[in-house]
Parts: sequence; structure tokens; C-alpha cells
Amino acid sequence: MVRVLCTGDIHIGRPIAGIPEGSPIEALKTADAWRAIVDLALRESPDLLAISGDIIDERNKYFEAIGPVEDGLRMLAEAEIPVVAVAGNHDWDVLPAIARNNPGLIHLVGLNQQWQRHTIMRDGRPLIHIDGWSFGGRHVADDPLDSYRETHPGTAPVLGLVHVDLDAAERRYAPTPCWKLQAQAVDAWLIGHIHAPRLIEEASKPPVLYPGSPFALHAGEPGVHGVWMLEIVPGLPPRFTQIPISPVRFESLTVDVTGGMFESEVSERIEREVRSYFESLLSAHDGSHLKLLQLRIILTGKVPLNLSLTEMLRGLPARLWPAGPASAIVTQVDQATTLDLKIEQIAGSTGIPGTLASLITDGGSELRSAVKAEIEAMRKKRDFSPLAEELEISDDEILLMFETEAWRLMDALIAQQEAVRS
Repeated sequence: MVRVLCTGDIHIGRPIAGIPEGSPIEALKTADAWRAIVDLALRESPDLLAISGDIIDERNKYFEAIGPVEDGLRMLAEAEIPVVAVAGNHDWDVLPAIARNNPGLIHLVGLNQQWQRHTIMRDGRPLIHIDGWSFGGRHVADDPLDSYRETHPGTAPVLGLVHVDLDAAERRYAPTPCWKLQAQAVDAWLIGHIHAPRLIEEASKPPVLYPGSPFALHAGEPGVHGVWMLEIVPGLPPRFTQIPISPVRFESLTVDVTGGMFESEVSERIEREVRSYFESLLSAHDGSHLKLLQLRIILTGKVPLNLSLTEMLRGLPARLWPAGPASAIVTQVDQATTLDLKIEQIAGSTGIPGTLASLITDGGSELRSAVKAEIEAMRKKRDFSPLAEELEISDDEILLMFETEAWRLMDALIAQQEAVRS
């Protein structure tokens, strides 16, 4: 069996968004992700650490990244864990410099955008072949797979390693279609560039893995983040298994506040939902790695006209919910609620809301008759004769149509009035 620890898109030097002061991971940096990967490799002792590019972020590649990367590589070399990597669009220049300055610590494959095969040996025999291709500049318009000519030697499994923009229409970051990867004579693909983890598995085709960023970097990267272990056993399909390591996680949580009559009720319901959701995440995937959950809350449901949530919601963001050594924080609250109107109270009043309310309560008999007459006239016209049956509409259907549109307009009008008052 061959065990390969897989990662990519670490982006050492890039800040992690939104970590508040006073949180348990206030000082967290992307360099900590690299150190966590090194520590995991030292514990797991894989046959190989494979990195699919963008170890280092372009914006801070010389000041924060080089020292931690070289320190980690030395620790792995002392433990006799080989490191094989390709350069991505962010570290296309600095990663080759690190490899040149640290011979034997990291093997960078595919320099100058030329495919290269590197073989890991054990006891004088090939253990695994790595076919790699590296970025040679910030942007690459060509598909790397157009120049891939390697064949499967049969002596050991083959891992494809490349930094590409999968199924992309934009031609800036080595675009390639997934089917082309799956058509090659390799056992599995480890690719980089996209920060959301994605594993593509289809029968009789090599699996394709975007490992994703090991630490979630911002709210656009929800879900579990970490590294992956690839196990290749002769006679069995290759298997990728995710190992969560990110101490920060970004998620959205929808909370239905229907029935809440007072701010305190809504506040209690939000707190209940946040705690329950947070506890479920901590118990899943061995949540001991999770230290901070950053939540965007979306409020839905019907609320009374006289219930104003403005003040309560203003104090919700930046509040910490502790759960042992971890905490949850609400970073944003979006309202998608509608008003639970007592329509009889509005019917008979002046203005557009009163007219709409009357239409809803009495069925708008005169207007309904007029619309029905117009529909009947349309049905008799030659141009609409093929649609005659579709234009058949009952009084109940017209009433439902009126009520639906009237409620929609009513919600919009009241929302406008509330916005003006606030």
C-alpha cells in the first residue's frame, strides 16, 4: 500500500478574514496551516507529501512565507518524508527559488511548463511515480494536458500532479476539462487552484481531487477544510480520505422566526439555533480541530408588523458563543422575513395598502369580473385559438392570483415604509 498526504493552496502570507479580537485564534495565520500539515505528516509518516501548488501567496511571498516553509521542509527531511510539489500561479517564481536554495528538501516537478516524471523508490524498487507540470508565469492560457505524453509503466502507481482551472471558460489559469484528466493513464489526480475541496469519482476512471485550502480563508470557503490521505492498494480503486485540520469555519445558518412576538423570543430562538448548529459541527468529523465558527445568519418566516428587530440585530454581530475551547461568532445577519399582517385591520383604510387589503378580503369581485371578461375575449381571437384551453381560468384561480400578487405588493410597501422609518 502507498500512502500520500495531499494538500495545496495553502497561500502562506495571506490573512484569514474576519477573525475578531479576543477569539481563541486571534493570531491565526496561514503559516500555521503549513505547520499543522508538517506536524500531521510527522505523526502519520506517509510515503510522500504531495502539494498541488500555491503553497505561498503572491502578495506576501518573501516576508512571511520563506522561513516557515524552509523550516517545515527541514523537519520533513529529517523524518525521511519526501516532498513533491508543483508551482501554481501564485508561487510560480518563489517556489523554484526555494527548491534551488534547499537541494534535497523538496522536489519540484514540471519546471518551465514541461511535464516531468519523478519516482519515489523504496528498497531499490519504484513505490510511486508522480507526473507533474508547474506554472511558468502568473497566467497560462494553454491546457497543460495538451502536452501530456506519459504512459503508465505498470511498475508502480502513477499520481498526476498539476495546478489547473477545471472546466473553466476563462483562459488565464491553465484551463482543462475534467474528462481529459480522467482519460489519462494515471491512478489518481491531485490538482490545485480552487479553494473549495472537491472530489470527483467515477467508475473505471481515475479520481480527481481538489484538496482545497487546508485552512478556510474567508466566508466564500464554507464547509470542512483540511488535508487528504490518498491510499493506493494493488487491485483496489485509489481512496482519498479528508482529514479536517482548519480551526476556523465559515457557514450560513437559516433561522425561521415565525411566531416570535417579542424581541426576546426571536433572540432566544436565534441563540438556540446557533448553539445547536455549533454543537452538531463540533461532534462531526472529530470537531476538536474547530476553534472558531463564523456564521452568517439568514432570518426567515413571518413577523408581526409591530415587531422591530433593528436594535436586537444590531448587537448580534461580533457576539461570541463559547462552547468549551471553541467559539461561534455571528458576522452578518440578513433579513428575509415577511410581515404577518392582520389584513382586516388594513382593509377600508385609505391609500394603496387599504386598496390591496380590500382586494384580498372581499375577492375584488368587480375587478375579477373584468379580468374574466378580458380573458374570454382573448380566447375568441383567432391568434389565441391554439391556447384556448390554456386560457380557461376559473374564478378561484383568478382569486388566488389576486391574493398572491396583492400580498407580494403589500409586503413590498410595508418594507419600504419600515426602511424609511429606520
